[in-house]
Amino acid sequence: MADEKEKKEEPKKVVPKEHTNVINFLVKQKKIDTGDTMRLSTHTESLKVQLDDQQVLEAADQLTRALDLIVAIEEEKKETVANFTAKTKAAEGEALGLTNRGRNKWDYAKIDCVQAMDNTKGCVIEVRLDTMAVTSERAMNAEERQSKFYWPDEDKENK
Repeated sequence: MADEKEKKEEPKKVVPKEHTNVINFLVKQKKIDTGDTMRLSTHTESLKVQLDDQQVLEAADQLTRALDLIVAIEEEKKETVANFTAKTKAAEGEALGLTNRGRNKWDYAKIDCVQAMDNTKGCVIEVRLDTMAVTSERAMNAEERQSKFYWPDEDKENK
């Protein structure tokens, strides 16, 4: 008895109910024997489950919303790409213009000009007003030769 007193009683281990159910199931399936030493642990795993009709309908609704979202995102993407493409082309145009200005050392600008039609000589001459330089000189076409010139003095006589 003294030996028995020295021996401490091990506390009984409380086995969770789900473990007891698993052990009984495995014994019944003859996968284990009743006296086998086992170590059981509980964890969660993603496994295949059968869906009921309501769950299938919910999944279909979610799929429809997801597809609608994809279409909306694609439309937004197209608009964004078009916007950036336009911005890029504008920037490229500006860069090309600046490149040409630097390379050629000239550019186009709106300049006031006067077109002089000489009916006696039958020519049209265009003159820049900023530098008084002749920008073009050409022969009058048939329509221009047939047109009547109105001079400021003629306007006073016609009145």
